[in-house]
Amino acid sequence: MPTILIDGLRFASLDEFWDEVGRELRLGMAWGRNLDAFDDMLGSASGPRDGGFTVRWLASEVSRGRLGVDATLQRLTERVAASPAAARGRRRQILDDFNQGKGLTLFEQLVAIIRDHGRRGPQGGGGIELILA
Repeated sequence: MPTILIDGLRFASLDEFWDEVGRELRLGMAWGRNLDAFDDMLGSASGPRDGGFTVRWLASEVSRGRLGVDATLQRLTERVAASPAAARGRRRQILDDFNQGKGLTLFEQLVAIIRDHGRRGPQGGGGIELILA
């Protein structure tokens, strides 16, 4: 199985993580650069690697800190502020829940998405193994 290296020292924000992922997975397609799109892209039979691959996340503890509580709070706060009125209440609730210790940090969400594909694998077969280094 091929190995993809994600270097936690090469990014300090979620936007920079998307850059890293796009570069390392050699995505030649446009994708949404958000958690749902990341999940969809990894699960697609036309995704980056049919048959499965390993993600070795170097300096994962650095990423855990950089994409931790502070970055998550900032992202949630920005999403509430940018929300149309119809979505603002729900996004405010997510922010409030996170402030009360409910919910995952950005790092934890990314890890959960990748690990979920290890269990179920892409539609075309195989799966994704995550190694936090």
